[in-house]
Amino acid sequence: MAIDRIRKVAIVGGGVMGRGIALLTSQKGVYTIVKETNVDLSSRARESIFEKIDKAGPKLLCPSPQFAKDRISVTTEFSDIQDADLVIEAVPEDPSLKEDVFREIDVWVKPDALIVSNTSSLSVSEMAKATSRPGQVMGAHFFNPPVRRNLVELIRAKPTSEHTFQVVKNLVEQTLERHTIEVKECPGFLVNRVLLPGPNEAGLLLCETTLGAKEIDNRARAFGWPLGPFELLDYIGIDIAFGVAKILHLAYGDRMKPAPILEILFNLGRLGNKSGAGFYNNGSDEELVKIVEDNFTDRRNLSLDDGFDRMLAGQLLEVLRCLEEDIATPEDIEKGCRHGINWPLARDEGPLHYIQNTLGLTDLLEMSKQARDSSQYADRFIPPAILEEMVTKGENKFFEDEEDW
Repeated sequence: MAIDRIRKVAIVGGGVMGRGIALLTSQKGVYTIVKETNVDLSSRARESIFEKIDKAGPKLLCPSPQFAKDRISVTTEFSDIQDADLVIEAVPEDPSLKEDVFREIDVWVKPDALIVSNTSSLSVSEMAKATSRPGQVMGAHFFNPPVRRNLVELIRAKPTSEHTFQVVKNLVEQTLERHTIEVKECPGFLVNRVLLPGPNEAGLLLCETTLGAKEIDNRARAFGWPLGPFELLDYIGIDIAFGVAKILHLAYGDRMKPAPILEILFNLGRLGNKSGAGFYNNGSDEELVKIVEDNFTDRRNLSLDDGFDRMLAGQLLEVLRCLEEDIATPEDIEKGCRHGINWPLARDEGPLHYIQNTLGLTDLLEMSKQARDSSQYADRFIPPAILEEMVTKGENKFFEDEEDW
């Protein structure tokens, strides 16, 4: 008999995301068990989760700290998760590792259990092949930290059954009280595809031009972003950002080519906030300036506004490519960008509305041409066919009936 309600969740992987998801599910009343590979890691996961519960104070999502703690356990044994209704895989973004984990989960959990990957960029369909229940597999990409980020990308893999999709969607929306968007499977899905071009372009500006990190960050915040691109990369972790960038580069070619500064900082061990230094070190970019000067001697002048236009154009063009490829509906693109990448401005306006109501499609097309002329990696500014066709036809709207929005 197919599972129609999730009562117990197992999370395989007790790292940052695994612990974060467990914090959310336990506070929302779901019995949760975290599986780690050894006693030390499982103990550290438990201590970290309990510490965050105790420190949550008025931000706690449940009646008391004990309420959440009573719903959390940790283990090192797969045999302890065999009665879970849903297993969430939350191990690092390594395809071979994830497929191995899926095989192990499939052996141990009950036949009607559902299996979900928290991957942010990899093929869930490939992971499903590692199981005997491909129809019971899908993706659910939570954002960090899950207790504060209220969006989950739901990825329907090729074999995912409608029943599986709806059961997981009901859990995320009704029990966990998160917004969801349904995203067509592709490398990076929606949010990472749209997010990456902005910070990556900022990195390219450092490599190609005399613009500095602080002025670029200040310009981005003036536009309305809560963090500048380099502040964001330091927060995310340069190792994570560089890893995702390499996956997207492999999938989409040179328009997603990682900025060279990412690899340089990665090799230097400057991984961002987690290592104590990334683009910034205690708020200073003096060390970064020297790294840039030592590695990029042929930089040229470019105005700050022209540089920011390149960052903005890269993201907006990727939004239109996602629309063109039916990665998500226009409504889910807007929701995903507002809640997933903190798209700024009027808060009830996403990038499609910004293009439609503020910037204009003709101006975006011209912006893309100017961006191509000012960069040595111009492929990412080639406009998608949908933009050129709409401009040629004089069309300027993605949402004809705003009541539907």
